[in-house]
Amino acid sequence: MAKRFIDTNLFNDEWFSDLSKDSKLFFIYYITNCDHAGIFKFNKKLCEFQTGIKNFELIFKELGNRLVTLNDGIFFMPAYLKFQYPDFPKSKVKQQISAVKLLENQGVTLDKLNTYLSVSKELDNYYEYVNVNVNEKEKGVKGEKHKPNLEEVKKYCFERNRGVDPDKFWNYYEANGWKIGKNPMKNWQAAVRTWEKNSENQEIKPTFKTGNLL
Repeated sequence: MAKRFIDTNLFNDEWFSDLSKDSKLFFIYYITNCDHAGIFKFNKKLCEFQTGIKNFELIFKELGNRLVTLNDGIFFMPAYLKFQYPDFPKSKVKQQISAVKLLENQGVTLDKLNTYLSVSKELDNYYEYVNVNVNEKEKGVKGEKHKPNLEEVKKYCFERNRGVDPDKFWNYYEANGWKIGKNPMKNWQAAVRTWEKNSENQEIKPTFKTGNLL
């Protein structure tokens, strides 16, 4: 059975103390289930069964950019590396080498990673925020790569009722060729959810602390 380091002052950390009970539980669940690179393939049903957690949307909102989405359902916690491998990437721990290879397989190169280990910014290859609390209506369309028409966007925004202006959203991405950065958009529904998250963050801007989070 694999062993993990954990900070004995975790519950005294100001950031951790401000989390909801479910977010605290999920954070510990994450660091005990992710691989040695801090990458975790999320299984909502299994996590819900094992922890009793229901409101994953709140959890991902509270964890913010401490939890990075590398791909659909695959998460990465940059601070995990900083804690598990002191002086990363110059740590003398042998597992660091294979951890770096696992990250590179996910498109996270070491030069980019070093820039963002403070977790104050998102990685360059950050994909759209993925709301894993998916309802049955979303399951049928999740992952579609076609460009939506305005009516589709309006319908989706109306169903979610999270304050996104569908005209503004559609016009913005129509103008930039439906891309996220330099990459073609993979999932416009996820992009809507990202838009929601960014809008909420503009209203309430949290202060992210650097240092040990585990």
